[in-house]
Amino acid sequence: MAVFNDLPDDPLVTVHEARNEFEARTVAAVLEAAGVPASVFVLANFGLPTPLSPGATGIAVQVHSSRLHAARAALEANRELGASVDWDSVDVGEAEAEQPWPLMAGRFARLAARVLPALGVVALGLLLLIAAGLAAVVLLRP
Repeated sequence: MAVFNDLPDDPLVTVHEARNEFEARTVAAVLEAAGVPASVFVLANFGLPTPLSPGATGIAVQVHSSRLHAARAALEANRELGASVDWDSVDVGEAEAEQPWPLMAGRFARLAARVLPALGVVALGLLLLIAAGLAAVVLLRP
């Protein structure tokens, strides 16, 4: 993956704009499997779910312009393959029993949301008391 534009006469063009990095890398993997080198540039988003660049709509998956037609054909073939799967006939196994830990995690998150700000206020108060004590020692020193 990550084909940089090493051919100045064959610039990179966007073949797909993904909503997130996972989608972009998946599309790039489909293109790579079809023999079309692809690049994904996500640095501008810093891993955030929304683009930071004004006017940007997603994460660009780019290919060399000479391979644009092949890339579009590979993506269309992949869409057709995905649409042809009869998901009713796919055995995905038995559903696992619900685990109680997500409920516990929610309770912990609510508790942490209440306790952490209070601990922060206490810590800030202690820091102010220490700073005031140090200032008093310095100012009252003969």
